[in-house]
Amino acid sequence: MSWCAKMPVLCTVAACSIAAAAQQDDAWRRNVADTISATCAIRGLDLKAPLKVLPMDEFEGGYTPGIGSVTWEADHARIWREGWCALGVYCARASTSNDVGAAAPGFARPAGLYDPDKNVLFVRDVTDSSAAATIAHEAVHALQHQHFPALRAIHLWRNRDLAAAANSVIEGDAHVVGWSFDPARRTMLCSMDPDRATSTHANWWQWAPDGLSALEAFPHVFGTEPALREVLAHGHTAMDRMLREPPLSTLAVLKPALAETAIDFIRLPEQFPLDRCTPGLRNTAGVVGIWGLLRQHGDPEAQGESLPALLDAWRGDRFVHLSCPNDRDDELAWLTRWQTPGAAAAFAARYRAIADALPSYGGVLGSVPAPIIAGSAVTIVTAGLRDTVSQITRAQVRGFSRFGEWVGANCFPDRTCEDAAGDDDQAGNDFYCTPPRNPPDQLDAWLERIRRARAAPEPEPALPDLLAEVGQLAAFCARNGAENADFLTACRAIYTGARYVAQLTRDPNYQLLPFCLTEREVRDWVRTTYYASDERSSSAEASFTGIYGIARATVAFADKGFAGLHDLTAAPPLATLALLQTGRDDVAVIGLPRDVVHDRGCEISASHAQGALAIWRLVLGDEAEAADDALPAFLGEWKGDRLFQVRCTDGGADWIWISLWRTTDAARRFADRYGALSPAALAETELPVVPPIVEQRTVWIVPSSLDHLRPALKRGIEVREFDGFADWVASGCFPQKACR
Repeated sequence: MSWCAKMPVLCTVAACSIAAAAQQDDAWRRNVADTISATCAIRGLDLKAPLKVLPMDEFEGGYTPGIGSVTWEADHARIWREGWCALGVYCARASTSNDVGAAAPGFARPAGLYDPDKNVLFVRDVTDSSAAATIAHEAVHALQHQHFPALRAIHLWRNRDLAAAANSVIEGDAHVVGWSFDPARRTMLCSMDPDRATSTHANWWQWAPDGLSALEAFPHVFGTEPALREVLAHGHTAMDRMLREPPLSTLAVLKPALAETAIDFIRLPEQFPLDRCTPGLRNTAGVVGIWGLLRQHGDPEAQGESLPALLDAWRGDRFVHLSCPNDRDDELAWLTRWQTPGAAAAFAARYRAIADALPSYGGVLGSVPAPIIAGSAVTIVTAGLRDTVSQITRAQVRGFSRFGEWVGANCFPDRTCEDAAGDDDQAGNDFYCTPPRNPPDQLDAWLERIRRARAAPEPEPALPDLLAEVGQLAAFCARNGAENADFLTACRAIYTGARYVAQLTRDPNYQLLPFCLTEREVRDWVRTTYYASDERSSSAEASFTGIYGIARATVAFADKGFAGLHDLTAAPPLATLALLQTGRDDVAVIGLPRDVVHDRGCEISASHAQGALAIWRLVLGDEAEAADDALPAFLGEWKGDRLFQVRCTDGGADWIWISLWRTTDAARRFADRYGALSPAALAETELPVVPPIVEQRTVWIVPSSLDHLRPALKRGIEVREFDGFADWVASGCFPQKACR
C-alpha cells in the first residue's frame, strides 16, 4: 500500500517466505539491483537517495484490522478502532499486541512494504517468480515518495477518505509498473478495459460488511484501471501529472464526472463541554465509509454493487468520537454536507432507519445518534452533545476542488502539511538507480499489445452454434478415437478449448484476453491459473487439454473470432504433436495385420496410438509439465505409432510398440531414451523391458516372447499418411473401416 500513510502498509503481491539468510547472497543482490534499476528506467525517475532493502523479518510492525500492516504510536490503534466503532461504520474486535503495533505471534507478514520514514523496502521472498514484481511495486513507492513530496500530506489518521482516494493513484502507478515484471500479472492488466467500462469490480472486491475494509482495499481495486488508461494514452508522464493532482475523495474516483466538484473540508470544534470525556478519533467517512455504514446496517440500496445514487450528492463530512470514562457512555458528533437540502433530508431519513442499531453494534455509545437537518447539512450527535449542535453547524468549512489547492491551504483543517523524515539508522543494503544492462521493454511491448487489443473489432456473437459444434465434435471423436488415444487427447483439447474461449468472450473481465496474448503466453496463464498446484499424475491429460487446447482456441478466436473457432472444431489436429508444435498436422496411422497374427495362434486384444505427448512424459517424467521449449528435438520428428497387446494360445500375453519417425536420427534418439529407462519406470506402464530395435525410421519394441511375430508384422502392417483431419475422415477414419 501507499507510503503516503506515513507508515509501512501492506502490499498485496503474492510471494512465499524464505529464510532471511538466503536473501543476502549475490543472486539476491543482483535481482534487487537489476529490478530497481529497471523500475527507474520504466518509470523515468531516479532515486534521489539510496533505497535500503531488508528482509521482511526485520519489519517491527504488526497488523491493524481495516488498515493493514503498520506501526502505530502509543494508543493510536485503540483510538482508531473505537472511533470507527462509535461511527458504526466498522468495529474490529479488540486485539492485544497488534493494537500497539507489535508483531503478534503467527503474524502473516506481507510480501513487501515500503517504510518512507527510513527509506527502507522490506521484502519477504526474493526467490519466488513474483519477487521482481514485489520489489518493483515497492520501489515505485520510493520514487513517488522522493519525487512528489506534496503527497506526504496524505495521512490515514486525519482523512481516511482522502487517503483512500489519493492512494488509488499511488497504488495504480505501482501496480502497472510492478505487474509488468510478472507475466501472470500482465495478463490481469490485459483483462482490464477501462475505455469500454466492461471491468466489473465485484469480481475483485468482495465486500466486507464494513466501510474500513472497503477503504483498505479501495486503492488497489479502483486505482489500476485509471492508471492503465493514462499510461496507454500518454505514457508514464501521465502518472506524474496524476500524482501531482490526485483525487480529493473516493467520490471523485468512483464518479470521474464529479472529479472537479469542490469537496468541503470541515474544522470541528477543538473542545466540547464534556470535561469527563477525552477527544479521540477525528476523521472523514466519505462516500465509501457511508456506503459501508448503510450496507452494514441493512439499507436495501446499499446492498448493490454500485454506489447508492444518494451519495452522488455528498460534499464532505467530519466526525469526532469522545471517549468517556465508563462502558457504553461515549459520545459522537458528525457533520455531513450535501449538494442540496433535499439530499440532506434524504440522507437523514436513511440514517434514522438504521440509527437504533448503532449503540449495540459498536458497543461504545451511550445513546442513539440523532440526525438534525439544517439546510444542506446534517449534524448527527448523541444525547450528551445535543446542546452543541449550533456550535457544530457553525464549524469552519472550506471547499477545494483540487489536491494542490488543499495542500496550498496548509492541509486544512489540520493546520500543517506533515513532512516528517525519520532518522536513517539502517546500515548496508543500499541500492541506487543504475543504467540497466538490458533496457527493459516488457511494459512498452505489453502496452502496445493492449492498444491493439482495444482496437480489435468485437466479434459477431455465435455462441449457441459454436457450442453445438463442440458437442458434435466431442461425440465424433469419442466414437472414432477408440484405437487412437493420441488423437482423442488432441481432439478433446480442441473442443475443450473452443468451449472455454467461446464462454470466456462473454465475460467482460476477460473478453480482451485472446487479443492480448500469444499462444505461449496463454499457456503460461492457463498453467498458472488452473494447474500450478495440481501435481496429481492422473491430471496429466486434463492439464494438457486445458493448457494447449485453450491456447490454440485463443489464437484462433483472436484471428477470426467465432469463425476461427468454427474452423478449429471443423478440422481438429490428428495428433498432440500438432498442439505441441504448430505445423505438424501430417501423421502416419498404422493398421495392424490381425489375420496374419491370428494365423500364428495369437490375437490382438487392445490397440492404441500413443503419440508425442505420451512419449514426452514417458522419457522425461516430471519434466513433461515444463514449457514447450523443453520438448526434445527428436519428438518433433514423430510421425506415428501403434502400441498393441498380443495374446497367444499358449497363454502368453504382452505388448508390442511400433513407432515411425521422420528421420533415422530421430528414431535412434528415441530408442536411446527408451533404452535408458529403468525397469521400474517401465513396469508402471506395462511396456516391454527390452532393447529397442531401429530399422531406418522405424523403432520396434518387442518382447522376446513375441519376437517370432516381427517378420510377419513387418510384411503385414499397413501405413497410411494423412495431411489433416479431412483427409483422415475421407479414408473412413483408418484403421477403422468407416467413420462412426
